Amino acid sequence: MNTEVVDLNTLIPEDDFRISIPSDPGLHEIFSKRFPGIPPIVINPGKVIISGYDSYDFMITNNVEQSEVFVTNIETKEGLFLGYNSRAAIKPLSIYEKLNFLKNITKFTNADEIYERTHLGIRIDENLISLLSELTIGLTGELLTENRISLKTALRLCTYSEENKKELAGIFSNVSFSSSNELNLLDMISDLCFREKTNVKSILKLINSEALYEEKDASTALLSGLSRLRYPSFTDHENEWNSEIGKIKIPFKHSIHHSPFFEKKSVELKLFLDSIEKIKQISEKLRD
Repeated sequence: MNTEVVDLNTLIPEDDFRISIPSDPGLHEIFSKRFPGIPPIVINPGKVIISGYDSYDFMITNNVEQSEVFVTNIETKEGLFLGYNSRAAIKPLSIYEKLNFLKNITKFTNADEIYERTHLGIRIDENLISLLSELTIGLTGELLTENRISLKTALRLCTYSEENKKELAGIFSNVSFSSSNELNLLDMISDLCFREKTNVKSILKLINSEALYEEKDASTALLSGLSRLRYPSFTDHENEWNSEIGKIKIPFKHSIHHSPFFEKKSVELKLFLDSIEKIKQISEKLRD
């Protein structure tokens, strides 16, 4: 590997070697501070950029005409590992960036070598490999690029028709959920579609999802709306319970809970008291 000064407009970007998606020119300054004196861009003898795309984009944007670069005769597989690890040394990669890297590197090697040479943090199996193209393009790819969904949710989205996936993508584009609630939402919608023999669009219309998007806590509102539709008898019981509990006046900080799905008749009451004396007073009244 040697260095030389090149005209940047003669370099050839190649998407397969890009790691940051979208490009993050701000990483150029971080690289320069952490690795002073080291050229950030690596190219091959054919002037294809192997790594350092964020720095390249920074220089092009700022009208830099020339830069010192490393030149190395490196095969594609090694270039992909170089690009991944050099970028990971500056900033953690997103799920989407990792999947995009996997889509390219799995053409040249197996999971064992990828585990050995990167800190990927993703379980690589045949199902994941078969879905890499779908996960990195279209609606699912857009959601992952914007960090709107988890990998588990993305994998689930791949099982839906394009029509249903479009409706689900609309939810995740408008509302943020925890990873577990993303899956809860998909479970309830799938159950309802099966029970009602309809599609996702019809289910969302039934709960008036457009109005729920405007709620202060839209994620809770959507999940509650689906729950009411999925478990109507439970919801009626829950509303009756809340009404009755609201009538009870307890002069202490407290919480009252029923058993899951009202499976038991027993009720749990917790009192939060600030002294042992109050406990004694209540105890005496209960004995009376």
